[in-house]
Amino acid sequence: MTTTKAARVSLLHHNVRREASAEASRFRGDFYECLTARRDELFELADAVLYFKAVRQHRPEVPR
Repeated sequence: MTTTKAARVSLLHHNVRREASAEASRFRGDFYECLTARRDELFELADAVLYFKAVRQHRPEVPR
C-alpha cells in the first residue's frame, strides 16, 4: 500500500511539472507572437534577462 501511495505522489508531481512546463511554453509562444519588429532579438533578450534573474536568485551569498 505504501508503494502505491508513493507512486501516486510521484505521478502527481510529474503531472504538475508537465502542466507548468506546458503553461510556460504557451506563454513563450504567445509572447513571441506579440512581438513585431526584431522579434527574434527581443525574444532572446527577454529570455536572457529572465534567466539571469533566476540564476541570481539561486546563487549562494558571498560574505563581504
